[in-house]
Amino acid sequence: MVVKWNVYFIRNPSSLDLHWMTPGGAIQFVEQMIEGRRGVFKLIVEKGNHSKNKMAAIKKELLSRYRTTRRCSIKEKDGNGGVLVLDLW
Repeated sequence: MVVKWNVYFIRNPSSLDLHWMTPGGAIQFVEQMIEGRRGVFKLIVEKGNHSKNKMAAIKKELLSRYRTTRRCSIKEKDGNGGVLVLDLW
C-alpha cells in the first residue's frame, strides 16, 4: 500500500515517503528506487518523537546503511529531522 502511494500519488521518484513501512521494507524499497541512479533523494521518515531513544527505526537503519556505503552521503535535512537527504554520485 505504501509503495502504491509513492508511485501513484507522489509521482516524484526522488522523493520517497517511508511512513508506515517496516525498517526492512523501507530499505528494500529505497534500494529498488535508487538502483542505477544518481542524484539527490529526499527520504521522508518520521522524526521519532514516540520512538525509543527519540530515533525512528527506519531513520536509524537508513543512516547506518548509507553512512558506510561508497559514493554517497546521507544527512538530516536542515531544519527537518523527519527527512533524510541521500546524495548518490
